[in-house]
Amino acid sequence: MAPTVRDQCAPNAAAVAVAEPRATPQVIQSKVPTGLNVFLWFLRLGALFLWGLGYVQVMGMACAFGSVNGGCWMRMPWKLRGEDLQFLVYGPGAIVALVFIVTWLIGRAFARPIADQNKLS
Repeated sequence: MAPTVRDQCAPNAAAVAVAEPRATPQVIQSKVPTGLNVFLWFLRLGALFLWGLGYVQVMGMACAFGSVNGGCWMRMPWKLRGEDLQFLVYGPGAIVALVFIVTWLIGRAFARPIADQNKLS
């Protein structure tokens, strides 16, 4: 058998490391479709807005029907105690948190992988 060019250049082939091209790892990113992503963000922000609007409306009704002299101050959510805190902050806050979690899960379910840019070139 005739010696090859590799054998002539490096007779001790075990001692020479030959650099062979390695396959680059494929990076798969997921991206939610743009229209769905915008809709989900509007849904999240709408839930947060409705929570604040409902709080102001209920506190306004409490001032309208509970104040005899007309001077009424709207209490901030962190100053509420007892049932008011439960019905005006915890309950709606849990619903808003649930909307955020469900929309995040919907976004993850509809996420699609993007092709690796190295494969296209």
